[in-house]
Amino acid sequence: MDIGQVLYYNPNLEQDSEEITELEKELKVDVKVVNLWNFDEVLNILYAQENNLFIFDTDLNEKLEENVFSYRINVSYAMRKKDEDRIWFYTAAGPDFERNIEQAFSGYVIPVDVDEDQQLDLKWRDCESFQRAINGAGGV
Repeated sequence: MDIGQVLYYNPNLEQDSEEITELEKELKVDVKVVNLWNFDEVLNILYAQENNLFIFDTDLNEKLEENVFSYRINVSYAMRKKDEDRIWFYTAAGPDFERNIEQAFSGYVIPVDVDEDQQLDLKWRDCESFQRAINGAGGV
């Protein structure tokens, strides 16, 4: 599986910032800043390429109310594309948020482990729908 691009949602960051340069070096992949104003446009361009699959992080601040979940920009986008089997979610924000994601996107949640260094390990092989999509898109 190749990662073609990382979209980084940050309403206060410019594309040419030092933070983005550092992220690109660390991840060894193109990082594009998205925000409320360009999110749909950027996603639609990428979504137009049929073999692109999307994995959305859903890291919520624990102080936020649970009902804020459905108003998140990535959740709203995914709801509009829900029947197309191309968007998955993961979260390390805890069981409440995992339940929210599972309720909204049953079968499209990739399990994740977090190690002692706070490194994420996406268990994408444990998500049947993601496996089917990868196999249909030409394999890993």
